Amino acid sequence: MINEVVLVGKFKEEKGFIEYHQIPYLCITLEVEKAFKNQEGYYEKDEVDCLLWKGEAERLLDNLDHVCWLSIKGR
Repeated sequence: MINEVVLVGKFKEEKGFIEYHQIPYLCITLEVEKAFKNQEGYYEKDEVDCLLWKGEAERLLDNLDHVCWLSIKGR
């Protein structure tokens, strides 16, 4: 599919859970390691804020204590 991204990284923190018009929303931070080393020879990490909604938000919220690595696909 065109314009699709897949992020794989460590779950860092939950920023908040709200329910708006009976639709659950969950905001999380994902720590993603870059695929290349910097000039010092270390892999840098980016923090990416992600917004999940509906079933995905509820499913992740139920399993947050078990989750360490996540794979998120979006467009």
